[in-house]
Amino acid sequence: MPYNGSSNDTGSATAAAAAAAAAAAARVLVIGNPEAPEFALLQQLPPGVVLLGVGQSLADFAHLSPEQWASCDVVVKMGGGSSPSKSQPAHSHLHRCNSSSVSLTQSLEEFWPLLTGLKWLHSGAVGLEHLLTPALVTSPVLLTNARGVYSQSLAEFALMSCHFFAKQLPRLMASQAARVWDVHEVQELRGATMGLIGFGAIGRRVAELAGAYRMRVVALTRDASKVQQDVHSGLLSQVYAADQLHQLMAASDYVCLSLPHTASTDGLVSAAAIAAMKPTGVLINVGRGRTVDEEALIAALQAGRIRGAALDVFATEPLPSSNPLWGLPNVLLTPHCSARTSRFMFDNMQLFLDNLQRYVEGRQLLNVVNKTLGY
Repeated sequence: MPYNGSSNDTGSATAAAAAAAAAAAARVLVIGNPEAPEFALLQQLPPGVVLLGVGQSLADFAHLSPEQWASCDVVVKMGGGSSPSKSQPAHSHLHRCNSSSVSLTQSLEEFWPLLTGLKWLHSGAVGLEHLLTPALVTSPVLLTNARGVYSQSLAEFALMSCHFFAKQLPRLMASQAARVWDVHEVQELRGATMGLIGFGAIGRRVAELAGAYRMRVVALTRDASKVQQDVHSGLLSQVYAADQLHQLMAASDYVCLSLPHTASTDGLVSAAAIAAMKPTGVLINVGRGRTVDEEALIAALQAGRIRGAALDVFATEPLPSSNPLWGLPNVLLTPHCSARTSRFMFDNMQLFLDNLQRYVEGRQLLNVVNKTLGY
């Protein structure tokens, strides 16, 4: 059932609440699943904020008058899924998350003509390629996203991927299953080079964790001046300019991508870039699948031209069962779930609430997106 409360009251709208709305600090509409447990945090709205409603389709907001639609200045679009609970099967959670993304975008397009007073739209995702419609991009509406919420879990996945190959985990598991005492050499991460393509919140956290293993960390960046402090502090050993992608690929033992999918990043890791990698190199992608030439990557993996790949994202999701990646022994494949921890949606909602407090107080919002660039 859609949740239709006002201010911090979870009951039905009252005349008193309607009167208070006239002087509200913000009028908020939430697109998402009202039954998800993290939506209970909406009871912590800042004083003076009116919650116009929560729902997943236009029909869920049938109670709103044209005047209320026009008065809405804040919309938050959260993912359709929630943090998995003990009573909720993980596969059910993932299906809801994956199947809802398109419908929520369609819902926003339905709502758009009614939101004539909209000033700020917050997305509970980091990647915004499905949300950046021409109407939104050309409007004065501020757009923010969930940048930073997923950094720790994605960075942990990246380092786990390094261990997967360095310690030969498939061989270890196969030996255990066969009850074979197979003594073999493994590698340290110490001294290996981690190359980062994308040095935002995720890339920075990967650098910090890699540094704890005493890896050498290098990064590709559009503006080297913005990361000089990271070089001085020792977080980064070297910075490569945007036109030095192939040099970074050639210098790295592990290449970690955490890029959004935009016009400028589409197919950025091309066949030529993959060919520049070391034969012992491993490609890790926790950003967006379409930033990599997937066919070229498959060809390189099949031919053994690179050591392997750890992929959480793909050009087409869900990954078709016919895709060769499923059967490659030198691939660690996960179904875009490396960030789906037990708390990620709660952290996501809390980020919005913190930003809402800033909005009410007239302060600079966190994670403002350049709508033209897409991040």
